[in-house]
Amino acid sequence: MNFTIFGASGAIGRIVLKHALQNGNRVTAYVRRAGSIDQLHDNLTVIVGELTNPDFSREGS
Repeated sequence: MNFTIFGASGAIGRIVLKHALQNGNRVTAYVRRAGSIDQLHDNLTVIVGELTNPDFSREGS
């Protein structure tokens, strides 16, 4: 399964991210600041930017 997590570096986002990866899912994690997710995983793609930027949401498409 593929997941997209907005706010993946926040308290709830980190929990969802952890469980999604543990269950073998592919995850695209959107965060505001580079380095806010220090986890490396083959099924994890991290995209950095602001959701208010219209081009930002197209990067993960």
